[in-house]
Amino acid sequence: MAMTHYFVITLLFFFAIVANANDEQHRDNENVLILDTSSYMQEEVAGETKMALLKQAFPTFIEQWSDEQSLSVLTYGQEDSQTCGAIQQLNTGKTLDKATLNDQVSQLTASGEAPLLSAIFRAKRLLTHRKGNIILVSNGVETCQKSVSICKAIQRMKHNHPNIVIHTIDMQGNNKLLRCITESTGGVYGKIEELKNLPSFLFNEIDQEHFDEDGNYIERKGRLVLQSVEKIGGNIVPASYIIYSDSGEYIGSYTSQERVEKNLPVGVYNITSIYKLFTQEVKLMVNQDKIVDYTFILGDSGKVNLTAKYRGKPARTLYTIYNDKGIELISDMTNRTFAQILPVGQYRIEAQYDGDTKEIELNVKNGSQRDIIIRF
Repeated sequence: MAMTHYFVITLLFFFAIVANANDEQHRDNENVLILDTSSYMQEEVAGETKMALLKQAFPTFIEQWSDEQSLSVLTYGQEDSQTCGAIQQLNTGKTLDKATLNDQVSQLTASGEAPLLSAIFRAKRLLTHRKGNIILVSNGVETCQKSVSICKAIQRMKHNHPNIVIHTIDMQGNNKLLRCITESTGGVYGKIEELKNLPSFLFNEIDQEHFDEDGNYIERKGRLVLQSVEKIGGNIVPASYIIYSDSGEYIGSYTSQERVEKNLPVGVYNITSIYKLFTQEVKLMVNQDKIVDYTFILGDSGKVNLTAKYRGKPARTLYTIYNDKGIELISDMTNRTFAQILPVGQYRIEAQYDGDTKEIELNVKNGSQRDIIIRF
């Protein structure tokens, strides 16, 4: 029963982090919980199946989830058949009936395939403004997208939707896929069996040298103010900022339509700004009682609007954009206009519809806009 106790506490701890992360600038964020109910959850840990541990932990978790925070709950893998469409939404984020959710989760079985990536994309669509937290409790197995790099797909999603953060609770233990999903989006990663050694990045280590004469700790902090623009003098763009200490310790991931302001302990930090396809990394020193105001200048850009049509009607098309080195940058499927802001440079675009593929060479110039109609 010790493992069950650990699992309950872990769920509560990680969801508390997610809820706490929704400070004043994130209070309107939406939250989606994804529960893995695939056949892999039949595996046992300390004499109990992972599915049983999940069911035992859920009532305590849902009871302590704040009524002020939205929460949509998805499951994947419920059907006892060879299907990859088994993704079920148990509720809507605006309707948090805790008793009903408890009853629904108690009846779940671990029986089907594991459409992990599809479940994440479904969760993404539930975030109305593509902004918020996805909390993934998973065994870290994908059985339905064998020809797709799940990690790269998540990284593309982060480029397209920088305001989405994925937190994971790893039911397998040191699962590389779940680690990549978490790190690619700036989320919190946890393993049940390591509960007693909570990730060090959740706490600020106390520097033993900074105490006053009475033995009281003196907290030395400075203020970091971050913003991003595409070019000098340009408007501030909505960007995500991932912060690591100089020793490689993860500090946090923050997203804002304008500026991000954080009080941080004195030290050196590596900070990455992410906005669409633009990324830039800098190293900044935070000094005591000082304000470090830094603007990322991400570079010149142009815009491309892609519209695909079949017999004069919009066609649901898969668009993939490659840079001049042949590296895939973005891939998404839509029946609407596919609009992207791209850094200045040369690109190749593939459009696929119903087995037919069209290719376009595109030279993006600063301030340009190309409206391209692709006919199948």
